[in-house]
Amino acid sequence: MRFGCRGLGPAIVTSSKVWVDGEEIGPWTSASANRLGDELPIRPSYTTFNEPEVFTAGSEKYLLSVPTYSLEGHADFRTLIRDRIKVEIRYESLYGGDDFQAVLTPSS
Repeated sequence: MRFGCRGLGPAIVTSSKVWVDGEEIGPWTSASANRLGDELPIRPSYTTFNEPEVFTAGSEKYLLSVPTYSLEGHADFRTLIRDRIKVEIRYESLYGGDDFQAVLTPSS
């Protein structure tokens, strides 16, 4: 699961929210990521946001990842990413006041 900045200029992340199974668990912080990892047999790596955080054009950040992904070995992780988690990231351009958002929603 990754967040990237595409366009002509930087994006400034102003806030984030995470839901699991429809329940809001808070902003995308270490506490939220650890809570998700506690539910999985194999703990994923994560990176979080420092709000505000600036992303230069063309940059990416993997929010959750596992090394050497395998369909069989990481089925619970795949279910979390595809069916259970929703992430909302609000951001602005360098000029401010835009209130853009990127949302990852469950596929079901």
